[in-house]
Order: sequence, then C-alpha cells, then structure tokens
Amino acid sequence: MHLKIIPMEQTKFHNISKVTMLAMFLLFFARSLTGQTELLTNLPQYLFPHFDTSIVKLKTGELSKALMNYNTLTEKMAFYEKGTLSDLIKSEIVDTVCIKNRLFVPCENAFYEVILNASISFFIQHKSDLVSEGRPGALGTTTQTGGVTSVSKFADKNNSYNLKLPENFKVKPYKVYWVRINKEMHKFLNERQFLKIFPANETEIKDFMNQSHIKIDNTEDLVKLANFCNELIG
Repeated sequence: MHLKIIPMEQTKFHNISKVTMLAMFLLFFARSLTGQTELLTNLPQYLFPHFDTSIVKLKTGELSKALMNYNTLTEKMAFYEKGTLSDLIKSEIVDTVCIKNRLFVPCENAFYEVILNASISFFIQHKSDLVSEGRPGALGTTTQTGGVTSVSKFADKNNSYNLKLPENFKVKPYKVYWVRINKEMHKFLNERQFLKIFPANETEIKDFMNQSHIKIDNTEDLVKLANFCNELIG
C-alpha cells in the first residue's frame, strides 16, 4: 500500500520528525475492492458525500496524506487508495485527522469532531443506526421487519460496512455532543442536559442561549456557545 508523505514545508504543523513508513502501515488494515472508485459514492453511512484528500497526524508529529471518509455506522476512519479500502485501526497513535478542513480526534473506539479546543472543549460524535425499511408485501403494502438493527448482526471479518449496505435498510444519522472540562468528558443531547453540566452558571448560559437563539444541533451556534462558555468560565 502506497502512502503519500507530505513535505514539511507544505503543512502548518510544527516539529515534524522524519516519517516512518512502518508506523503508517500499522495504522491501516487493508481490504481489497473489486470495483472502481465509483463504488465509493452514494454510501449513506459516510459523513461526507465523497472520499476527500485528508491528513493523518500521528502523536509523534509524523504526517500522511490519503483519501479518507468517516463511517458513522462503524465509527471508524476509512482510507482508500489504488483499489484498496482500509480501516484506521491503530487510533491510539493518532493525534488528529483532518478531512475537508474539519478536525477529528480519537476518543474511545471512535473519532470525535473538534468544535472548539480550549479550556472548555466541545466535540461532536457522529453516529448512525441501521434501520429496516421492511419488505414489499401484497397489494403494494410493506411488511415491517423490525426497527434499529445492530451492524454486528451482519458484519464479519470480511465486512466492515464500508461498501454497499444490505437491501431494505437505510441509515439514520444522529449526533452526540460532548464537552470536556478539566480532562473530564460530559455528554449532552439537548439544552436541558447541557445546562446541568454548568450548575453554577446555568442562569447566565441560559440567558445567552435565549438571547442568541442558540440551537444545539446547529454547528455555528454550538461554536458561539462554546466561545461564550470559555469567556464566562474558562
């Protein structure tokens, strides 16, 4: 597998050491594809509509450049080059992945998008469920076969859900929000849960959200909220 290394002068990162090819090979577990690059379009499990040129930065400062996307079903980074699709499986040695000028950092067994890196940091965890659409029945009706289906029910060692999904299933995306305070992560899904994270400043934050018409599920609003919290508390 060929990985294109980015010269130091073409990056905005500092203190970059020599790139070690072995380290990059440890990052990716290759799976062969029989088709062409058009197989990588119209895949609803991915966060972005296309695989885009992206940068992986290791904790050592080493960099690599590749076509990447984020699989919201498996919560793994996917890498494509010359007919080979890979999962980034050594996330513990990764510092940051940059896709379309958006930054992602490893957390647990997933990657979270960085909304603001500050004293009080904000993140989005992009997830999705695999939902059964049912099967066609008599007289044009649809027979329901159940609700949310675990990916693990179908996946095996040769199927990472990077390609076409099973028939009669659709992807239902959603977001989980996180805020990091004093190295501790707090999860929230709505305004009520968010305000509980800041009991001492709940009134000020609630007033700001009302006056600024902040909606948690709007990324631009979330950035405004993150900046306000850092000015107020950070």
